Amino acid sequence: MSFNLRLLLCAMWAVPAASGCSGVAVAPPVTSPSSVQTQRVAPAATAVAWSNFGFDAGQSGFNNLEKTLSTSNVGSLTSIWGGPGSYDTGIGGIVEAGGVIYMSVAFDGNIGSSALQALNAQTGKVLWTTNTGGGFGAVAVGDGRVFTVADDSKDVCAYKTKTGAQVWCDAGNPTKYGPIDRGPAYSGGAVYFSIEGAANVEDILEAANAKTGATLWVDNGGSNLAEDQDPPAVAKGRVYNYCSQGGSNPDMGICAYDASSGSLIWTFVLATKTSGQEIHLIVGHNAVIYYSLHHDIGSINTSSAGAINSSGSQLWSDSFTVSGGVESPFGITTDDKKLYAQVDSPVSDSPEGLYAFDVTTGKQKWHVSLPPSEGDFGSIPSVANGVIYTMNQTGGGGGGVVALAASSGRVLFETPSGFGDTDGARPIVVNATVYAPCGDSNGGICAFGLSQKKRK
Repeated sequence: MSFNLRLLLCAMWAVPAASGCSGVAVAPPVTSPSSVQTQRVAPAATAVAWSNFGFDAGQSGFNNLEKTLSTSNVGSLTSIWGGPGSYDTGIGGIVEAGGVIYMSVAFDGNIGSSALQALNAQTGKVLWTTNTGGGFGAVAVGDGRVFTVADDSKDVCAYKTKTGAQVWCDAGNPTKYGPIDRGPAYSGGAVYFSIEGAANVEDILEAANAKTGATLWVDNGGSNLAEDQDPPAVAKGRVYNYCSQGGSNPDMGICAYDASSGSLIWTFVLATKTSGQEIHLIVGHNAVIYYSLHHDIGSINTSSAGAINSSGSQLWSDSFTVSGGVESPFGITTDDKKLYAQVDSPVSDSPEGLYAFDVTTGKQKWHVSLPPSEGDFGSIPSVANGVIYTMNQTGGGGGGVVALAASSGRVLFETPSGFGDTDGARPIVVNATVYAPCGDSNGGICAFGLSQKKRK
């Protein structure tokens, strides 16, 4: 028998050495943990990474490389590991790279007890946990580092992907600046993040070397940046972030910066600042900038979604309107066909909804909401291969993963309730697997995939 044939047979049957397999390296059989409910097929050698909060540095939320999960089979998702439970763990962000899940967590709902965790993406086994000293938010990974906020959200820190050992922290000036806004973005060897200014100090946007933490550039984004913003969006050599321009009541807008130098390229004004506002900003794979805006003007609330081209010119704008009032945008994602916006309702006991807009015309294509018994949509959505993934939330922070057809908003899949509060984390979809917050004792995250039969 040839060596190659003997190697193949030994690998297939795990034949012991006594039967003639001595000298042949045979991988040990995989032992599934007790929580595994279905046999999963290992990712391909060319596995895809979800390396930023929104998949790519543009924060689009669109995994265009997912080809296995689709509208035809997503209804057959089953649990791979993890499960619902009573362990109240807040999750600020989830990313995946090299077969490892990285996430920022707050134990028992206490943000002061926060950590960065790494888990085996196949089994859910915790590989390491690093205390981040309070504060948690979005996570990004690149250059052998994991980046997230730390020290009560006053720092952005880098940790080694293999061990969790801290490499550097950018503390800025803690007496001059407040918390990091949402978390960092990683692109091309640099980390980008915005920092809130303390009293009478304007906010800033900063770029740092991903390996060393050395400051590359700092730009003054103007005072009173918008609330609850996402990580900066980085695409095609530019960084897009929220900014304000001029005076004690500055205009709120979106600014485009050169990613290498930090030079301001253009500013697009969205609204005149008179009160609170919430803006979400992403860049599609088509290089179009999309936003959602909620703006309070006294007793009047206005909300809209829109698109801007790379030159800073408006392409379209449309408002969120439903019977009973204007809704407040919670988060957006795009697959370059539609812009999907998840919103809150101002009406008591009224469910949140999910809107779809045509990315070319801005025309509203559909709007759906969950039945009251199933709670509200409760996370920023993600999209892959014609399927939207988000979370629903029932009373007390329970809920689960919901998958909807991107073409119509039709619900294709729902997990049982009781999966816990997302606290900002979105479901991610990578290598035919959905990873989502779930509040169980196995790290507060659950994985869903298809059985080997269903994948064929």
